[in-house]
Amino acid sequence: MPSGTERHDGYRIKWASSLTSDSGLWNANATIVSVSRTSGVPEAIHAITGECFSSEADARDYVLRAARQWIESRERRQNFGRL
Repeated sequence: MPSGTERHDGYRIKWASSLTSDSGLWNANATIVSVSRTSGVPEAIHAITGECFSSEADARDYVLRAARQWIESRERRQNFGRL
C-alpha cells in the first residue's frame, strides 16, 4: 500500500492508496492536517477519498489535487474574512 506525506501552503497532506483485490482497481485517500491554533497539536481537518482508478498514480494524483484545491479554497475564504 503506497503512502506518503506532502506539504502545501502550511498544511500537511497524508495520503495512501490501495489496490482492491476483487476488481483490480485502485482507491486512494488523503487527510489534510493542520496544527491547532489553540493547542499546537496537529489535527485532521478534512478527508478526501477517490475510488475505482485504473492506476495507482491516477488515484494518488486525484486525491492530492483535490486536497490542494480544498486548501487553496479554505485559504481564500479565510483571507476574504480579513479584508
